[in-house]
Amino acid sequence: MSTAASPSNPAPDTVDVVGILDRAPFRGLSLRVSVLTVLAMVFDGFDIQSIAFAAPALLTEFGVARPQLGPILAAGLIGMALGAFALGAAGDRLGRRTALTASLLPSSRGGAEERSGA
Repeated sequence: MSTAASPSNPAPDTVDVVGILDRAPFRGLSLRVSVLTVLAMVFDGFDIQSIAFAAPALLTEFGVARPQLGPILAAGLIGMALGAFALGAAGDRLGRRTALTASLLPSSRGGAEERSGA
């Protein structure tokens, strides 16, 4: 009789993570985390998608030619990529929660100043 580990006969000192996750109920914390992740992805993608609708108005409002608007819009995407690299590294060093909080502070401050009229 073989004592080698296989999917049907796992080794005695291993944990069947897939089995545990398959049997776990999808409610409570796991549901909350999934919903918040989807919302974060929707809001993250919204600014990129909304610029497509705003671009024609930007062209006429600021009197810019279409070829001049391309690099301006690309700069936003480049900034997002650089921010992702920087905050990814910061998250690895300082912790994800600290990095996320630090990334939200500038926009939160800007929103507060906008409301106060500063």
